[in-house]
Amino acid sequence: MRFFVAIGLGLVLVVSGCAGMMVARQSLIKKIDAERATLLKQGWSVSWRVSGFSLFAFPWQVTLRDVRLDGPLKDTRLVYGGDAVTVSPAAPFSSLVRLDFAGQQAFLLGHDSAHPDAAFRLTGSGLHATVGAANSGGEIHAAFMADDDRLEVYAMPFPLGQSALPFSIGLRKLKGRTEWYLKQNHLEGAAVDVIAETVTLPVALPGIGNLAEKVHVALSSSEMESGDRGLVLHIGEARFGPSSVAITGKLVWQHDATGDFDLTLRGLEKVVDAMMVEHVVTPEVRHMTMLIERFRAQGNLQSPPKTEKTGEATAPDTIIALPLRLRKGEWTIGTLPAATLLESWRSGKGKVASP
Repeated sequence: MRFFVAIGLGLVLVVSGCAGMMVARQSLIKKIDAERATLLKQGWSVSWRVSGFSLFAFPWQVTLRDVRLDGPLKDTRLVYGGDAVTVSPAAPFSSLVRLDFAGQQAFLLGHDSAHPDAAFRLTGSGLHATVGAANSGGEIHAAFMADDDRLEVYAMPFPLGQSALPFSIGLRKLKGRTEWYLKQNHLEGAAVDVIAETVTLPVALPGIGNLAEKVHVALSSSEMESGDRGLVLHIGEARFGPSSVAITGKLVWQHDATGDFDLTLRGLEKVVDAMMVEHVVTPEVRHMTMLIERFRAQGNLQSPPKTEKTGEATAPDTIIALPLRLRKGEWTIGTLPAATLLESWRSGKGKVASP
């Protein structure tokens, strides 16, 4: 008799637990449907399918599959497609929402889907984000992270040269924060701060390789009085082997985008040493970097002492500051077209063999 009573109590607990899980899950689905109804009223096209109930799933999670969003952002449109997004509260009794993106995630932004201003796809281990609203919905704050993903870029809002697209970069140990500022459902401004342990570039540069380390990017965007959107790059820095690069500046995002940035290269002579080992450049180029460092330190161009070895660890880093400009669709570093310099780096020996 005790055996059958125990089985009966167990069945009651299982049924009660399943019922509670179903109630919690249906409550979350109702909240998600309410958000979809709000987007539909704002002119968005929204679709997804909800994964079926499972006893092995957390009751406070709902997984949306084949997610598709298409809607207006002022004078442009945003299109998103994702394989799966799992929605759940970030913590008990918290207003923050946790979003776990799995599979492929694709974004497209522009007036014409055939010729978008920006288009990219994210694949890999997935993206995890915590999102919440503040100031009565006037601000949206989010923190995000990714362990090991690949970003495929098909279109960008500023030109990089037609031959450079599409390309992909690897992202490892990425995390960041972003804030969006809204006014009557209109995006007035945004800010983002991102760091990554490593970024794998699409091409290997002679003497540098294709791995950027300790990458840190902080930027903000706001609408200007003219109606154009301005982008300010507050921090842009990374380390490439023995050298590092930093960049700051401003980009005005309009029909004919213009950009003014300051590019700082540190430790260029160490990169030149590595390029000499690979016979990409001649010793005269190394001599030039030493002269630049001597001129910066002492204000003259006296010949530096000769050393037995290049790339000594105790040698001071050469620091070179250059203007980086975007005018009429063309990037220039100093007075030289950036596309020409990049092509020289890609082709290696023969194209940059002399100063």
